[in-house]
Amino acid sequence: YVACDSPPIPCSRDPDQILCIYNANIDVYELKTELDAGAMFARHIGQRMYRGEYYALQVGVDAGIVFSDGWDEELIRQLDATNNDMAVISTYLSETKIRDANRPPCLD
Repeated sequence: YVACDSPPIPCSRDPDQILCIYNANIDVYELKTELDAGAMFARHIGQRMYRGEYYALQVGVDAGIVFSDGWDEELIRQLDATNNDMAVISTYLSETKIRDANRPPCLD
């Protein structure tokens, strides 16, 4: 098991890794599988974690999800293009690819 917020190399040895630089901005909620109560419960937990951040992303991430480079800048660009401070961008993921079986998908 490798946690999604744990860098491959300890930060004490390589502090320039993305997960070391932005670790204070990352919140992870881990739930034991036997306690899972479905998507509605997951959304509830996500809302409970919200602390007034300007941007918030809630995504059901599983082992098959890989984020592309620049995904966050693209979402911000799309949000800005709406010219609406209350806009919500929503999608249903339609395709997944795993690039490197030895690397946790959350680190891509």
